Formats: sequence, structure tokens, C-alpha cells
Amino acid sequence: MNTLNQILKSNHLSKDRGFTLLELLIVVIITGILGAIALPNLFTNVGKAREAEAKQTLSAIAFVQQGYHFENGVFAGSYPEMGITVSEIFYNFNVQGATVSETITDAIPKNFGNEPYRVYSMGLYYDNGSFFMILCQAANPTVTTEAPNVQTGICSNGGKDIR
Repeated sequence: MNTLNQILKSNHLSKDRGFTLLELLIVVIITGILGAIALPNLFTNVGKAREAEAKQTLSAIAFVQQGYHFENGVFAGSYPEMGITVSEIFYNFNVQGATVSETITDAIPKNFGNEPYRVYSMGLYYDNGSFFMILCQAANPTVTTEAPNVQTGICSNGGKDIR
């Protein structure tokens, strides 16, 4: 009788020591399904955050350009000329042109065409003592857009004006 109790106790203890292979397999499958559902949403949100950062950087550049124009009477043609550095981790920021009355700055994704991030272009204009900004967003991640050369123009390539 003593041996029977020992056998029953040892079998009972061995079952409580871990998970079976089937239980682990079910957990792995459920985790995989949840990951497959959540991953696309994560990538979408990462893309939106990077685009928001690009728009914020363009906005900051516009404010610096306004200050530079106020002091010098012309827009700056480069970032060192403005006395700033621009973080270009996910986007390249380029000043396309700078005159007395307008400047255009583009934000182009580092891996343009391979990443789901859109191109942005900011036009900053000076007319009769006031500044006016147009921010253009590309229609999709595979095309570019450019802000118009004049204050009353429209964004190129079907870009959307998101002022």
C-alpha cells in the first residue's frame, strides 16, 4: 500500500512540473495570430509618427526662415546659413530655392518608394510685410510633390495642400 501511495504521489507531482508540448504549441500559435493582427497597425502608426515629425520639422524650418528673412531681407539658401542643423534620420530635408519673396523646402523619405512614407514640400512666401505658408503632401508614398512657386499656385503631381 505504501508503494502505491508513492507511485500516485510521484505521478501527480510530475504532471505539475511543467507544460506539455501541446500546451506550448497552442500558446505559440495564439501569440502568432495576435502578432499578425497587431503588426500592420504598428507599422501604420510608425509611419504616421514619422510623417508627423517631418511636418513638424518643416514647420520649425519655416519659423527659422521667417526670422532669417526679418533680419536679412531674404530667405536663407541652406541650413548652416540659418544657423541650424536638421535631424535627417528618416527624411532628407532640402532647401530647393531661396529668394527675397519665396523659399521651398522638401522632405523626402530616406528610402523613397520602399517605405510607406509620403513626400512633403513647404513653400514659404513673403508679400507686403506678411508671410504665407503652403504645405503640400504627396498623394501616395510612390510620388513626389512640390509646393508652388507662387503664393496662389497649387501643389504639383496631385499633392494635397494641408495648411
